[in-house]
Amino acid sequence: MTTNQSKMRRTRFRPSSLDKLALCGLFCGDENRGQSFKERGDGFDITFREWVPRGLTDEARKFCDTGLAWAIDQTRELAEGSTIYSDKENCTIGFANFFQQPGEADAIIPARLCHIDLKSGQEYDYRLQQTAYALGLMENYFADSWTAFVLYCDLQRVVSYRFTYKQALAIIEGERKNYDDPGRAPQANEYCDWCVNFPVCPATRHLAGQALMVREPAIDFEAILADANKLGTFLEGCKAIEEYHKRAKESAIKILLHGGHVPGWKMISRKGSDYVEADSLIELGLTDSRICYPAIIKKFGNMGGEKYRELCALFGVEPKAEHIKQSGGSVYLKQTKQANK
Repeated sequence: MTTNQSKMRRTRFRPSSLDKLALCGLFCGDENRGQSFKERGDGFDITFREWVPRGLTDEARKFCDTGLAWAIDQTRELAEGSTIYSDKENCTIGFANFFQQPGEADAIIPARLCHIDLKSGQEYDYRLQQTAYALGLMENYFADSWTAFVLYCDLQRVVSYRFTYKQALAIIEGERKNYDDPGRAPQANEYCDWCVNFPVCPATRHLAGQALMVREPAIDFEAILADANKLGTFLEGCKAIEEYHKRAKESAIKILLHGGHVPGWKMISRKGSDYVEADSLIELGLTDSRICYPAIIKKFGNMGGEKYRELCALFGVEPKAEHIKQSGGSVYLKQTKQANK
């Protein structure tokens, strides 16, 4: 093990980490990353669990995210009239072996021998996570086979995985064996920027070093574009550099905010923009027999200050100054004319 590897942490062996651990045995999720995605996912979770057993009413559908409404409808279609369990107590997945803590499905349909796992954002490979869930649920329900349905709300796409008990058991046994292998080295992959080990990881450092290494006076970029192998290696290095660049800028801004100096760089402040919250827009009382304005406003959220003033003028309503708020300003780096040498 290298010096850098000895400093690296590793996530616990749990269903939600399996697909990441399969790509890199030293993956450890950074809890400070993706908070906005988590908050949105938590909101989806609450709404889904409340409405999926009975279905959305027409009024509830007006205020429901389009992708989430699709997921609720899709789950009910998959149930084909069977009972859907969505409360956390009935959706807890216990495991006889391998995992110390239980898992949790978003919905379980016992009569159909299947479960639902909701995902927002882009599509990733969750096969191993679903394998673990299926294994636990087959043990819980004494079933020989099980189907996992992953519903991507934003993409409105369904991906299904079907397992027999023997298949699921063999897969998880194999993953546990890999996890316990002391010789596994870190591997660069699509989840690197979500890993707490990123700054000390030898795999990403190697890629970044390769991309930055220039033996000639300049990069022969045309040669890189013309060679698929060189292009792939170059892109891998660029991806690593992008994350290093982002974190380096964050560090430089901290130094400058505390009165320090970063040669070749200065900090620029940007004033926050005006905006009006959705609830304040509803208070305007806009009416039109053809349009349900409150539903539309809730759907699209806050409005910029200038647009708010234009809307008030259109309807002959006096804009209220107390409704116009200002978002927090921002700072960013700008290179000075004289580059650091």
